[in-house]
Amino acid sequence: MFGLKWRARSAADWLVLLLGVTAFVGMIAMPTPNYSTHYAYFPAALIAPVIGICVGRALTWIGRHTRGNALGSLPLPAALGVAGAAVGVLAIALFVPKVTGAIDLQFSRAFDPRPAIQGAIPQGACVIGDYPLSLLLSDRFSSSKPGCPVVVDPFGMYLTDDDGNQPHVSTPANPLSPTFTNKWAAWLARADYVVMTVPFSDYIPWSQALMQTFNQTFVRVAWAQYTNPPHAGGSVFANLYIYRRITG
Repeated sequence: MFGLKWRARSAADWLVLLLGVTAFVGMIAMPTPNYSTHYAYFPAALIAPVIGICVGRALTWIGRHTRGNALGSLPLPAALGVAGAAVGVLAIALFVPKVTGAIDLQFSRAFDPRPAIQGAIPQGACVIGDYPLSLLLSDRFSSSKPGCPVVVDPFGMYLTDDDGNQPHVSTPANPLSPTFTNKWAAWLARADYVVMTVPFSDYIPWSQALMQTFNQTFVRVAWAQYTNPPHAGGSVFANLYIYRRITG
C-alpha cells in the first residue's frame, strides 16, 4: 500500500520505511537461535527498492538544483535521501556476505537421493517417509498399490493433529495425541517401505508400542550419507535410512 503512490512520498517517508524495514529484519532474524543462512534473502527484497528510490530522489534533486554550480549545503529532502541511501548501502554491506554464503552453502548441500532410493525400492511400491520430497525426486512418491497412504507434510501434521506442537518425542509433560499416533500406525501398516532421515524420526509420532511394532515389521535395507564439501566443513548434513517390510 505504501508504494501505490510512491511518487508522492517524501524522502523522509522513504527513510523512515528503510529504517523500519532494517530494524524489523534485525529484530526478527538476528536474535533467533535457529537462524538459517537463507534468511538473508528476505531483507534484500524489502531494502533494495527503498534504496533505489532514496538514491533516485537524491540524484534528481541534485541534478535539478546544481546545474553545474557548486553543490553547497543540501536541504532536508535531499539530505534525507542521501542518508537513506547510506543506511541502505550499510545494510547491504552487512547482509551481502550472508546472502552469498547462503547461496554457496545451499548449492554445496545439494544431493541426489535417487540412487539410494531407486536402488532399494521398486517402482510402484507403497512408500512413506518423514521427508516426502526425497520420494518425489526419486519417483517413488506415487504408488500403484491400492490404499497406499499419501503423506505430504509430516511437519505440518503436527500443527494440525497434535495441538499445534512442533515435532517432538512423547513425554509425560508433553504427550503425543493418541489419535495422531494411531493415524500413523495405520499408514505404517499399509506401507511396503519407509524412508527416514534419522532412525525413529520425530517427524513421525512414535509411541513405545508403535516403535516395537516397527522393529518387528521392518528391516533396514539401505543407508546413504551425504557430507558437506571440504570448504564447507566436510560434516554430515543428511542421511537416508530405508526400511522394507518383512512381515504382514
